[in-house]
Order: sequence, then structure tokens, then C-alpha cells
Amino acid sequence: MKKKVISAALAGTLAVSLLSACGASNEPQNISDVSSAASSEATSTTASSESTGDAAQELTFVLNNIPDGLDPSVTNNSFAQYVLINCFEGLVTYDSTGTLVPGNAESWDISDDGLTYTFHLRDGLKWSDGSDLTAEDYVYTIQRVLTPATAAQYVSMATDYIKNAQEYYDGTATADDLGVKALDDKTLEITLIQPTSYFIDILSMWTFSPVQKATVEANGDKWSTEADTYICNGPFKIASMSMNENVILEKNENYWDAENVSLQKVTFRYVLDQATALTAYESGEVDGVASIPSSDFARLRPRMPVCRPAPATALFTMTSTALPSL
Repeated sequence: MKKKVISAALAGTLAVSLLSACGASNEPQNISDVSSAASSEATSTTASSESTGDAAQELTFVLNNIPDGLDPSVTNNSFAQYVLINCFEGLVTYDSTGTLVPGNAESWDISDDGLTYTFHLRDGLKWSDGSDLTAEDYVYTIQRVLTPATAAQYVSMATDYIKNAQEYYDGTATADDLGVKALDDKTLEITLIQPTSYFIDILSMWTFSPVQKATVEANGDKWSTEADTYICNGPFKIASMSMNENVILEKNENYWDAENVSLQKVTFRYVLDQATALTAYESGEVDGVASIPSSDFARLRPRMPVCRPAPATALFTMTSTALPSL
């Protein structure tokens, strides 16, 4: 495989290098452990790629663990986030500097008592199948998280903060009592138990990423296990998936900011052995790996002149750069 430098965003999220891991462990790295690196050689390669008009905007990235599932309402598995943060977008997200910015919500208001958040959704939001995405989809999603049968592993993110969420989960409150309301198609209101200054940050978690009611109800738990039924709303959608081999993403033409997403295809390949994954990278078979063996860190460290932890909600930079050739 020809190694490429991708001057594109996976939705303008934060930074990760094509070869990453500023530390080593037998466990796969969380996004917070992923490092970013760049060099003058990488910059030169980028310029060369751009000058030759290389339009093959594709990336192959190795993951060292298989996620327990790709349903954002259910999983708390860090290995799933590589797919989830690129296939889904919630009310808010983060930019390349780690700053919280509007996502599906273009703006929001907070009441004087700090209890009521009113989110104003962007015009023309769509699901990956082209159907309309509305505030009611967020209501459905939070109610689903709060349904015991869903087995949401991060249910406390709702019950700890949202008014009557615990009571709804326990079956002692109704949907009318729950502090989540769609005032109209573009306006979502969330009422809290008590003022929480960091609640907006909480909403950046994939637990609050919207899921489509129609596809969930038509397919049950299997909706997130087949590419044909994996309806999402982020910059990418799933083209094909094999939970033991790979997940292949392609650009979602229905994403609200699709014109600023240059990557056309992303392949997440599962290679459980870190040494094997590193060999694939060094041979040019893949463009990046999520983690490296501890025994190779000393050898590789001099070739990673800039090495620092990246924010936990990040994957790729707006202008992703490659490491120097190894």
C-alpha cells in the first residue's frame, strides 16, 4: 500500500498521529493516551502530495482490540470510540484545539438558575439515510438510555444529572416527568436536577449521540451489527463491517458539514498483536496504529520529536500529518 499523507479531517476532531502511543502497555491505549507527532519530513511529504494532486483520500488505521459493540447508547468500551466519534455527532463536540464547540446544536441558552438548557439545532440535519433528524430523536435517545432493557453502561451520565431521569429508569416517572423535551423539531430542552457547570461537556460523550428510532425498532439490538442498518449522523457512515476483522467507513454525504470532510474512506483494521501491527505500519501496509509494544518504544521515540497526550475525545486532526518514515 502506498503511504499517503491525508490533509483532511475526520470531522474536524482533535489530534492523533498516524503512528501513536506515547507510552506502552499490554492494554490498548485510550484516546487520551494517543500522541501526535510531526516532522519536517512529514511536512515536505504533505506538500509533495498536494502538489501532485493526489486525490486518494483514504486511511487505514490499526486497532488492537475489538469493541464490545458499536451502539453508542450502550457501550462504555473505549475501543469503540474510534468508530463512534466519526459516525456520530451529538449536540456539542470539540474542535482541533480541544475547545467545546457546537455540533448538531448551533447554539444553546442556559436559564438564570442554571437548571434549564435550551438547544437550537442546525437547519437541515439529516441521518445518513437522508431522512430528517430532529429534536425528537434526542428525546428518544435519552429515553432509550434510561430504559433498563437497553443495558446502557453509562446510564449514570443521565441519571446523575437530568431531572427525573433516575425515576424514569426506575419506572416511577413518565416521559412527561422526564427533564428532556422537544419544544419543536429544532429545539430541545433539558432540565437538570441541580446546576452543573460541566454539563455541556457531559453531553459530548457518545452516550448522548442520537440514534434513529425507526432503525432501532425495526432491527432491535442487531441494528448496530450490520452496515445496511447502521444509520448514523456523523461525518462518516459504515460501508462494511466484520467485528472480528475490520470496520470500513466512507464519507457521509448527508452530514451537515460534509463539504469540509476531505477523507473519502477510513478502514479500521483489527490486529490484536501490537508487534504485528507495528510491522504492518513499518512495511507501509497500513497508515497508522493505535498502540505500540513497550519493547519498541525506545527505538521509535527519537523519531517522534513531538509526543504528547491528546485530549480524550479526539481522533484525527483537521490537517492530519504523518510521522517520518521508519
